[in-house]
Amino acid sequence: STLATLLETDSSVPTGATEIQPGDPRLLDALEATILPLVEALDPAEVRRHPSGDIAARFGPEGDDGLLLQTYLVSQHGNLMADPHVARLVDGAELGLDGPALVGQGANQNKGPMAAALTAVRNLPSLRKPVWLTVNCEGKSSHGGSQRIIGDLAVTAAHSVLAFGTDLRVSLGNRGRVDVGITVHGASSHSSQPELEHNPIPGAAAVIQGLIDLRLPPAHP
Repeated sequence: STLATLLETDSSVPTGATEIQPGDPRLLDALEATILPLVEALDPAEVRRHPSGDIAARFGPEGDDGLLLQTYLVSQHGNLMADPHVARLVDGAELGLDGPALVGQGANQNKGPMAAALTAVRNLPSLRKPVWLTVNCEGKSSHGGSQRIIGDLAVTAAHSVLAFGTDLRVSLGNRGRVDVGITVHGASSHSSQPELEHNPIPGAAAVIQGLIDLRLPPAHP
């Protein structure tokens, strides 16, 4: 099955590391050997490639009013699995599921959703608007992959579905992320002129205390 093929393809963050660089040989090998052939087998109208590995495949006519279906290549947290890249068929009841289930690294993180996306595109009817199937190779917990797909590969769409594990629930919106950089300035001086120095530590401590005291709005239901 498509899911078994994906589970047996190593696209993971190396053991002991917390990230993997886009364009890493491990990811490029997975793309060339497995992912790209699966995408090309769907007979897209166009395939765009990024040097970092990201793939954008268009189905249907050209246009900017279609759907972007984004999948993710990188898997994480397989260090506690005995054979993370072996697809195993198990009794789903052990996992709270009905019927048999395939397990392996990424099954409910990124590879299950990717298999679902590939299957959905395979069963598309005749299209009046474009559907973009993308494979995002970001492995550094940043927005770089999306920026490459939208910016460098010039993929535009009116709507988007992000394919990742949600326990089979449709989630409206994305949790998102805001990165804030705070710089506290200081100045050093010679011991003969201590009045010229400026100690940044109290300022940094005040910033940290402010973050501790910050009251955020309640979570969205």
